[in-house]
Amino acid sequence: MLQSLAAESRFCAVAAESPFSTAREMSYERVSGPLHLGPWFGRTLGRPAIWSAVVYARVRYGLDLLQPNPLEAVTHSTVPVR
Repeated sequence: MLQSLAAESRFCAVAAESPFSTAREMSYERVSGPLHLGPWFGRTLGRPAIWSAVVYARVRYGLDLLQPNPLEAVTHSTVPVR
């Protein structure tokens, strides 16, 4: 939803709980979460798994999994976010 704020102006306000600033940061957390480890694991030992998924999605489907950037979208929006 935060990603859409740059293009969608019909919202008058948004409340976001536990948003991620970038898809890259989210991927670190998602890789580390099931193991009950901090994001450090995704940034270090989990990085090969993340990059494998990124490369596979780009080659197979033409998608950039790390492209979403809610932080940048919010900075270009006039909608109040709390």
